[in-house]
Amino acid sequence: MAKNVPNDFEDVGKAIGDLNTRLGLTGKPLERMAENMLNLSNITGDDLESNIQAVGRAFVDWEVTIPKQTKYLNGLFRLSQASGASVSELADSAQRLGSPLRQLGFTFAETAAMFANFERAGVNTQTMMPGLKMAISNLTRPTEELAKTMATLGIQVGKPDIALRQVFKLLSSSSTLTQVQKTGLAMDVFGKRAGADMAEAIRQGRFELDKFLRIFRDNKGDTIGKAADET
Repeated sequence: MAKNVPNDFEDVGKAIGDLNTRLGLTGKPLERMAENMLNLSNITGDDLESNIQAVGRAFVDWEVTIPKQTKYLNGLFRLSQASGASVSELADSAQRLGSPLRQLGFTFAETAAMFANFERAGVNTQTMMPGLKMAISNLTRPTEELAKTMATLGIQVGKPDIALRQVFKLLSSSSTLTQVQKTGLAMDVFGKRAGADMAEAIRQGRFELDKFLRIFRDNKGDTIGKAADET
């Protein structure tokens, strides 16, 4: 494999050893992933160990299967190119907040696309994420008053993934609710600290992920291998 990358044997050995330990890869899948990780670090100038650590943790946390790992890594690379966030930053965010986002129905691709969108738009994730975590509780076990409000608005209580998308639709710019009603609903669902920011982010389309999802899934787009060859 060392013939295919402009790295010394120490880096190649480290990539192979760390990926084998973190992801349990062997044979051709291990060679492909190690080559991609080395090329990624060469292209971006990011630290090899940090990339392997962040991506490895994210793939384990989200249970990304071996056949999908190279494709997902290339997807993270494209999102990085489009947003300015590094691959390790996107992977780290996906891993740290994986559990609550999965409960809310997000896939790995949607999660990565969301953080790329946040980075591109300058959204403060430190405000958004506590609000999404609070939404799990409020949409699963709402207070009696909130349950009545959601029933009136047609929000499905008890299923946070479905309910969240219904809340997003009600808070969007095309909704018939007044701005006061939207802010009130956002504060009820996401908490008083995050509610106003969440309402504004949803109104501005910060959770509309189609563009970045297409970038992540674009199998004919840039890959780490293509970028390495061009470099």
